Amino acid sequence: MDETFILNELKSLILSKTGIRTITPADCKRISIEISKTLNKNVSETTIKRLFGFAMVKHNFSKFTLTTLSEYVNEEYAEIGNSSLNLSKQTSLRTWKEIHDKATKVTDFTLKSVRNRSGMPYELTIGRKFAEHDFEDFFKNNYSFTCFISQPGYGRTILLSHLAEKFLTSDLPEYKDSTLLFITAYSFFNKDHISPNFEDQLKLQLGIHPKDSLVSYIKQNYNASGGNS
Repeated sequence: MDETFILNELKSLILSKTGIRTITPADCKRISIEISKTLNKNVSETTIKRLFGFAMVKHNFSKFTLTTLSEYVNEEYAEIGNSSLNLSKQTSLRTWKEIHDKATKVTDFTLKSVRNRSGMPYELTIGRKFAEHDFEDFFKNNYSFTCFISQPGYGRTILLSHLAEKFLTSDLPEYKDSTLLFITAYSFFNKDHISPNFEDQLKLQLGIHPKDSLVSYIKQNYNASGGNS
């Protein structure tokens, strides 16, 4: 995966962690200070401005910068900095359990981001019964795709976050062997990455080697457990 995708992913995760909706140059100083307090490592305000396009980028970001930013957003994303620089050394996850655990970590991080960026206290938001019924119908039948469509600001993200929480916390046997990956659309669609390779980006998120087949992993899981992914 190219460095452009890595940088976009880091920017998305930083904004999610800090709860910043629309970043300004003044926010870059705050982010630099937060990194210093959290990790006792220095990523300058100017470097943060370069990352978010407020200053000219004269050279590639260093391995130290990428790794530090990855450590800041979450420890489990620390490998992002290395993967952008030396993807040839990436090792594939060996079992579906490892992939399942990775997907769960990403989902947990996305849920935390939704809570932090909610326009009202998240505990006051509610799920939608129609969405739960539609999801259960999708899950229990031989469908490969479903979607929820609405105008901006109508609560699609909150709706999906409640569905994801219910899925993860459910003790129903039909969910037990299945895997959920809840991820922001910005990870795939943004102004710098308008025609992404969906499979490649999913493999990067899940730690699957670029040369391995995502479909093969999913088929192996289904044949072994009967669980959905």
